[in-house]
Amino acid sequence: MHKLNLLLTLGLLTMACAVQADTRLSYVDQQGQTTTVSIRAGAIRIDAGDGTWQLYQQRSDTLYTLDPASKSYTRMNPERAATLRRRMAQVQRDIERQLEKLPARKRAAARAALAEQLPGFDDDTWAVSLATGQGTDRVAGVECKIVQVLRGDTPAASLCVASAEALALTSAESATLQSMFALMDGMLAGTAFAAASLPYTELAGMPIRYRSADHSNERRLTQVAHGALDDALFALPPGFQEQVMDDLPQN
Repeated sequence: MHKLNLLLTLGLLTMACAVQADTRLSYVDQQGQTTTVSIRAGAIRIDAGDGTWQLYQQRSDTLYTLDPASKSYTRMNPERAATLRRRMAQVQRDIERQLEKLPARKRAAARAALAEQLPGFDDDTWAVSLATGQGTDRVAGVECKIVQVLRGDTPAASLCVASAEALALTSAESATLQSMFALMDGMLAGTAFAAASLPYTELAGMPIRYRSADHSNERRLTQVAHGALDDALFALPPGFQEQVMDDLPQN
């Protein structure tokens, strides 16, 4: 009888370990707009405060961006990321050709104006790098490491990055997050537009605070919750139509 009870107990423990333990991260910015990141093994959903949301599915390595107002979505996967890079490279070449037609003084002014939005269009090389060893902090009770984002030698932003352990993410959830980051990094790699993004795959965890260098923009974690989430959150809703990104014309 004792052995039977032990076997039953072990069986229940095994079943409990198999239950999906999802994670939800809630953020707020300076304007009070909220962002929610829902994570489970194999899928991530990001809900923005404006009603739009994104869905990453690891099995197909695809990031969907959905607009409920128009009931439409776009998809991004490695193949379409390659198309996007070609598009961005073409845009960069077109802009460069237009800049070369300007007198030197106007060209410098135009480059400076572009660089405010897209640092890669400045005359200097804007390599994006991370400066670690900036200390630690706690955001919403979660310990994180402060990392400075540099574009060239200029501070662009400050992040506080929490490890998977600090957020109590499972190894499968963490792997899904890293897979999504790899896809996001690949979208603009090798183009001038990459200088305006973050090097997600170089982060040792999940940013739980973002602060621009001039402190004009900040987003921070407000809550971490764990528990099973509705499967419907991680699926494309019925009735939505895909908007297809056409490939570049052949030159």
